[in-house]
Amino acid sequence: MDCQKELKTKLTALLLRHDPVGLVKMGVPKDEYEPESRRILERAQPNATAANLAALAREVFVEMFDADLIEIDQEAFGKLGEDIAALLNA
Repeated sequence: MDCQKELKTKLTALLLRHDPVGLVKMGVPKDEYEPESRRILERAQPNATAANLAALAREVFVEMFDADLIEIDQEAFGKLGEDIAALLNA
């Protein structure tokens, strides 16, 4: 598995754990957030801060789903940004 594909797989799993839209409770497949993972990876700047990545993740989810469907608050997106930063900067 190449590095980019592995990174996308790990990010997809991370997004599924945080579940910003609340789809897990509906029994979605493990790759449900793959399109969002791809967009985040395409737009993420090298060495981006957790705050930048949180904002990017929120932006991507609003684009893909609509702001009214987002179930996590700004603080939870902050935690998501921290986890994305840890993954990308590992």
